[in-house]
Amino acid sequence: MSWANSYFIPIYNDIQINDKLFYTQADIIKEVAKEPCIIVGRCADYILRDEENVINVFLHAN
Repeated sequence: MSWANSYFIPIYNDIQINDKLFYTQADIIKEVAKEPCIIVGRCADYILRDEENVINVFLHAN
């Protein structure tokens, strides 16, 4: 993986665009999560599932 123009956009070769988007978002979420933050959606619960200092909340409304 290499970084394009230091905009936190990694370049992945030979994978589908949806996978590229997921990996890019995952990299950004992991970088942001190094500091205290709140992330709504974006599969953050899955991406950060192995981290110890994470609280996940699921909200559902009718």
